[in-house]
Amino acid sequence: MRVVFRVDASETIGGGHVMRCLALADALRRDGADCHFICRELTGHLLETIGSRGYATHALPMQSAAISHADWRVDAEQTRRVVEGATTDWLVIDHYQLGRDWEQLIRPVVGRILAIDDIGRSHDCHCLLDQNFSNPTHARYADATARGAELLLGPHFALLGYEFAELRERALSRRNGSLRHLLVTMGGADPSNETSKVLAGLRESAHSRLAVDVVVGAANPNRQAVATACARLPAAKLHVQSSRMAELMVTADCAITAGGSTTWERCCMGLPALVTALSADQLPIAESLGAHGAHTFLGWSTSLRPEDYAIALDALSVDRLNAMSKVSAAVCDGQGAARVAARLLH
Repeated sequence: MRVVFRVDASETIGGGHVMRCLALADALRRDGADCHFICRELTGHLLETIGSRGYATHALPMQSAAISHADWRVDAEQTRRVVEGATTDWLVIDHYQLGRDWEQLIRPVVGRILAIDDIGRSHDCHCLLDQNFSNPTHARYADATARGAELLLGPHFALLGYEFAELRERALSRRNGSLRHLLVTMGGADPSNETSKVLAGLRESAHSRLAVDVVVGAANPNRQAVATACARLPAAKLHVQSSRMAELMVTADCAITAGGSTTWERCCMGLPALVTALSADQLPIAESLGAHGAHTFLGWSTSLRPEDYAIALDALSVDRLNAMSKVSAAVCDGQGAARVAARLLH
């Protein structure tokens, strides 16, 4: 089976879309599928990372330095030129700028289409995956269902790397409500540099001497500022484009993080968290899981000050940490990529 992924990463988009597609590709490859990636050469693309994982890559040119992506019609034509060269059993599209109209142009040259979405957009596909916890945006997929699409909804299908499932029991076995080690990660891009704000708040906290792992993506435009902020803390270590996120989550007792796709990795590991929303697409995840008790939702990042992070961290108790760990661990078991791969293959 040949599976082609159309997905991008950049300083603005971040790397979450690529990383979850890589998780699915890994699961498909273990069952013998031949996976290819089509990505535009945006600033901060992850083509080298994808290639280093052993996948064929097809680069689409940057159209202009002034824009972050090509017109969707141009993108569809460029994608068609790549996929028309060989039989494509499934095309996986994970891109907020490419939806139903793009899919309709691609449909004639591929066997089937899997659309990955988070925000309830319109699609014309055979299968639609939204790995988010149940929220009102899921109702917006009624038009895709009317066209015959199968829906895969919820964290049961969350696309995580296999290492999260492998380390899950080890992580859960050490959760006891202690707070000795923090993980700070605001996604791959973090253009507003929320990471440095969090670290400034940590300096004001009663927990300022805790060990801290700080993770940023290779596309993060504020890496030097984050490195400087880490140097001001006694036990902070900076990780750039880490391939050891599962291990870091095993070690951590609590995370301070954005409400993106890292949410499902954290839930798999039963890792308590203080969560903020950096963008509108993160809000449904952050709010719904906060109401469920899987983390503490602090609100929009733009409304938070460094001292707000300090206050929230200092307010954590053993009981609260244990409760968040238990609830979050029940949300996601880390087997979603294998489930989606099985659906596509069989």
